[in-house]
Amino acid sequence: MSNPQTSLPPSNPSQPDLNAYVSELIFSPLGLLLLGCGVLLAFMTFKGDRRKSVVLGKGKIATPQQIKNGALRTLKQVQAAKRADVGLWVGTPKGSVFCCQKGKWHIDLCYDPQTLYLSDCTSGISVLGGAGSGKSFSALNPLFLSGLAQGIPGLYFDIKYSTHSPEDPSPTALIAGYAKRLNYEVGLFAPGKPESLCCNVLDFIRHSEDAAMARQIAKVLYLNLNPQALKGGSNPFFTEATTSFLAGVMLLAKQTDCPDLVMCRTLTRLPSDQLQMIVDAQPEAIRMVFDAVVDVFGVEETYGSIKATFANLLSGLLMPDLLPSICGKTTIPLDLDERKVLIFGSDAERGEIVNPILATVIHLLTNRNLLKPRQRPFLLWLDEISQIYLPSAEDWPNIHRSAGLVMAIGVQFPEVLEKRYGKDGASRLLKACATQLVFQANDIADAEKYSKSVGNRDVEYDTRGRSRQKGGNSTSDTEHKQAIAIIEASEILQLSQGKAIIWNRGIGDRHGSRIPLIQTITIPDHDLKAFKESTADWETLKQQLLGTALPHFTQQDFVKRDLALINAYQGICPDLGQATPPQNDEIDLAQLRQDAIDFRKIDEPDAEEIMSAVL
Repeated sequence: MSNPQTSLPPSNPSQPDLNAYVSELIFSPLGLLLLGCGVLLAFMTFKGDRRKSVVLGKGKIATPQQIKNGALRTLKQVQAAKRADVGLWVGTPKGSVFCCQKGKWHIDLCYDPQTLYLSDCTSGISVLGGAGSGKSFSALNPLFLSGLAQGIPGLYFDIKYSTHSPEDPSPTALIAGYAKRLNYEVGLFAPGKPESLCCNVLDFIRHSEDAAMARQIAKVLYLNLNPQALKGGSNPFFTEATTSFLAGVMLLAKQTDCPDLVMCRTLTRLPSDQLQMIVDAQPEAIRMVFDAVVDVFGVEETYGSIKATFANLLSGLLMPDLLPSICGKTTIPLDLDERKVLIFGSDAERGEIVNPILATVIHLLTNRNLLKPRQRPFLLWLDEISQIYLPSAEDWPNIHRSAGLVMAIGVQFPEVLEKRYGKDGASRLLKACATQLVFQANDIADAEKYSKSVGNRDVEYDTRGRSRQKGGNSTSDTEHKQAIAIIEASEILQLSQGKAIIWNRGIGDRHGSRIPLIQTITIPDHDLKAFKESTADWETLKQQLLGTALPHFTQQDFVKRDLALINAYQGICPDLGQATPPQNDEIDLAQLRQDAIDFRKIDEPDAEEIMSAVL
């Protein structure tokens, strides 16, 4: 069998070298020209893309996902219920459950896109906006109520307390009624009002040698009664001398059976030689407090000026209808722990007299409750904080954040705050609040500042140009990019009621936080119904407070302090005058209480009417 033969293809002639051909083409003049044009085209394309990628305005508004991130963070903090991580909300989410089981309250808070969630509230909250912009109704009050719903104790300063009416209820009516429905212990301190409880500032002085606390009380009280001292408008010597004199007299009053401001007044009415005799017999800790005035006891002109300044300060405080609220035994709750709320009610007609008392007690109570270990956070709500001076307010959010302080302040505009705290103090106070809500502004300068805080965004637009040449007309299109404000200052001046710019640390993502949110805050119908029902409960609660009202001060109370002064210091100063004791050893408290009620019904009493109503 023969083997098959394999046929081979015919051999091809030599082929041209492709690589050599390409190399020859590239390095030819035509190839180099084409290569250069390609490089130039690529460079121009890259340069154009780079020009378009430049970002002029880096401001932005929170996206729905970033808003939801803040809401989820708030829900997590509410569920964890930690002291230093507090979440609040405006508008109770639908489906949420607040119930009490076996004496303990439980919260099941849901997510609702219509609810405003604010996380990390221990970093401070500031609410700014003009009158009627919705600061209290849309932000301050609902946020405070959300804290109460979590069982957090709190303190609320109500500047509108005395203007309460059924048509325009004060925040006190809402908060007190709402808290009572949640089984809170509600306290009210409104000097001059018959339903007020009592707070004797000398009860904060632990003992008769507690000079540090006495100086603190004297300083806060003096700076609120004499605002000019904050601006340097007072003589520094008399400022220091009056403050030291007030602190020293408080320590002397603490040694008597009636340690209160009326006893301080009784001590200052003593002749200078008798008061100096009492001071000289005191321990060194007390004599040091009087160092600023001890050398002028014998100089009647200087000592008389100090006494006159002191008398002017106390004369407004020691009004007959104010005394039951500031003298005697303290009845307000001093330690605000689980489910306790204390409301401070101002007086629009006598704010210059009442607000200094409120500021002093707020300062003392806040320090007392934060300078000791706490299990629960502490709500401190100061609407219209510019009406009072709190020397430590700018430091509280920074120092006591880990202690659970949730501090919220309400201000109409920064200039009002600067009048009370100074430009630097007002700036530090606002900067201490990481969460900020800005409602409608009344001043263009403020609006421009808030507009810059939100930032700018880029806008692109085209322009078309025409040119006439010899060969004919030509048109060209040019692209432009410009940065404009996300929200103009004029828009902030025109914000509708309840609409605000909101900064909160929880609103954002892993790339950044505190991304501004512009939102109209709405209160759901079920919350409005609950607010109305809670406000209606105020009158019943007020009647309960009236049942525990203290009797009015009478002449017998003043004589009692004269006797207490003699009993305390007659061994040191035998020259103390003898006071006339009350004619009746037993005082009819029921009659005194009725006398107090009759006294408060007098619209404009004169001296004879006062004596007839009281005695």
